[in-house]
Amino acid sequence: FGTFKDGDLKARFDEIRWDQPLAFRDFQRQVKATREQGWSLDDGNFASGTISLAVPIYGRDEAATMSVTVTMFTGQYSTEKSEEIIRDLRAFAEHAARVIDS
Repeated sequence: FGTFKDGDLKARFDEIRWDQPLAFRDFQRQVKATREQGWSLDDGNFASGTISLAVPIYGRDEAATMSVTVTMFTGQYSTEKSEEIIRDLRAFAEHAARVIDS
C-alpha cells in the first residue's frame, strides 16, 4: 500500500533476508493481489514454517502508515479461518487508526 516506484521497491526487496526467496516478479504479483484484496499473506517465504496475514492501518490522509500482522505456524493455519482472522485484523486496524488520529 506504499507509493514506492518499482526501482525503489526492488532495492528494498533485495535487502530482505528471505528463508524461501521468491522472484521479484512473483513478489510484484503478490503486491498487486494485496492491493486488490486489501490484505496480504506470506506463506513461509519470509520465515519458513510460518504464515503471516496483514492488513494496513490508514492515517488521516488515507495513506497506509502502519500494518497489523498475525503470524502463526503453518500447522495452525487453515483457509477456513482466514476470513475470520482478516475480519478481526481489519477491525483492529480501524480501531487503531481512530486512536492514533485522536
